[in-house]
Amino acid sequence: MGTNKYMTLFAVELDKRGEEFNVRALSDHPGTIVTNLSQNLSDEEMRSNRAFE
Repeated sequence: MGTNKYMTLFAVELDKRGEEFNVRALSDHPGTIVTNLSQNLSDEEMRSNRAFE
């Protein structure tokens, strides 16, 4: 399970727990930033970092 899924599950649980205090919790994926940082990584390294998901 990826980190994004854990953060979503965390937000869902936190939202439930905060309901009685009128507090909401949300989770949003920050998106992708296009850079040249990965230009020297192999496809194998990219896959292991889940860059192709």
